Amino acid sequence: MATTRPSSAPAEDAVLTRILNSAREQFVRFGYSKVTTDEIASELGISKKTLYKHFPTKEALFRAVMQRTMDDISAGAAAIIYNEELEYTRKLTETLAFFSEQIARVFSRPLMRDLRRKLPHIWQEVEAFRKEQIFTKFASLIAEGVKQGVIRSDIHQEVIVRIYFAAAQQIMNPETLLNLPLTANEAFDAIVKTLFEGLLTERARANLAGEG
Repeated sequence: MATTRPSSAPAEDAVLTRILNSAREQFVRFGYSKVTTDEIASELGISKKTLYKHFPTKEALFRAVMQRTMDDISAGAAAIIYNEELEYTRKLTETLAFFSEQIARVFSRPLMRDLRRKLPHIWQEVEAFRKEQIFTKFASLIAEGVKQGVIRSDIHQEVIVRIYFAAAQQIMNPETLLNLPLTANEAFDAIVKTLFEGLLTERARANLAGEG
């Protein structure tokens, strides 16, 4: 009777995950330009031949890192937004905290600087992903908030989503962040605070309501 050899797929997946995780850490820390495949292989304790078996070029590796990152972000956000057991305000805060954490973890200044200058085609893919996430998952979250009476119904939902997207697009980009005295995480928090808490103090809001 012929014996069945165990599949090597799990081992291959484990190696692939190690490569992507280690490469992401180095790209985030040092940027794309300053990281070499020699350094990535050395950090992992593998040969360049093994690395090239999975990724023939550094750009191919970086593209895979970004794709895995976007997949993780999409899955993580969905797990919160579509969790029916979470109370809405907690769901909202956890979703925004999750996005903030992911931005801080991935989009460092060195990496942001390189993305637009060295890899504009990949940056465009990241931008498209960000737009898709906002116009699907965030829009779904806003709609749920309106339905539950937590978010004002007299403001058009699409306007809220587009304001959020415009702010994220204009502020969360390499050129703007490099000229702001803020980290990516701090800039994202400022956007969220402004959108959901507003610009006016409690006293000013009371005065405005009285004038109305």
